[in-house]
Amino acid sequence: MISNQGLRAAARVVFVAASVTALAACEGVKDQLGLIKQSPDEFSIVTRAPLTLPPNFSLRPPAPGERRPQEATAQERAKAAIYGAAAEAPAGGGSAGEQALLSRAGAGESAPDIRRIINEENAIYAAGNQTFVDRLIFWQKPAPLGTVVDPAMESQRLQEADALGEPPTGGETPVIKRREKGIFEGIF
Repeated sequence: MISNQGLRAAARVVFVAASVTALAACEGVKDQLGLIKQSPDEFSIVTRAPLTLPPNFSLRPPAPGERRPQEATAQERAKAAIYGAAAEAPAGGGSAGEQALLSRAGAGESAPDIRRIINEENAIYAAGNQTFVDRLIFWQKPAPLGTVVDPAMESQRLQEADALGEPPTGGETPVIKRREKGIFEGIF
């Protein structure tokens, strides 16, 4: 038989084991034992700009319903996106020296047909630049197109056939005869 003391000791061991198991499952115990990784809260780590006074002490908040000075209209934002910082620069701004430099450089004058001029100047580079890859791909010369029909003679032939009552396909009609290509001819 088991003694009373043995039962108590066994009950204590079972109770301690159950308590340790229950405490190990708790978040607080895991946290205190260092079993949980603690990462900082990204929302609490925010640097705040120091409070300073604006350089213009007479600056007042805008009246209700009035447009804010830092908000641009859709048209102004589109101009800034297309033209960059040049859209925000004042039209006649700059010092007298800058204005003189720009006028001597011809910044105010523009040619209306500048696209045509640039295309004419650069056409020579586009036509004469055959790269190594182009020579590899297009190594064969194109096949000749065939005989060209003389329009004056063909017109005379058709008029003679019409006057004699013959069909236009009669007589010596030019016929295009294409030869059959070989199996690998179009590949290489």
